Amino acid sequence: MYFSTVHWLPLGGGYTAYPPPDTAHRRRLVEALPDPDALDELVAATGVGWIVVHTAGRPLPSQWAGTLPPGLALVRRWPEATLFRVTRPQATARGAPDTRR
Repeated sequence: MYFSTVHWLPLGGGYTAYPPPDTAHRRRLVEALPDPDALDELVAATGVGWIVVHTAGRPLPSQWAGTLPPGLALVRRWPEATLFRVTRPQATARGAPDTRR
């Protein structure tokens, strides 16, 4: 939470003692990333725009090190984390792409 003060964007896991009600489902989707279906569902459910993969100085997990699926773009790597931009459009309630971003 402390490092979120750098960007002040909402956190997918909620804040301190107030996790979102669908935490278990979100966790399963996040663990399946960068799978395209999991990414689609996560974007539709949350509108996520950025993904940070914390590595704590270890190599990037193999599923993130290869070719990324459409909808994800590598932004920057640091020794402790790698930042990806979600470029896949968020679906609206009617299923049409959300073009407000």
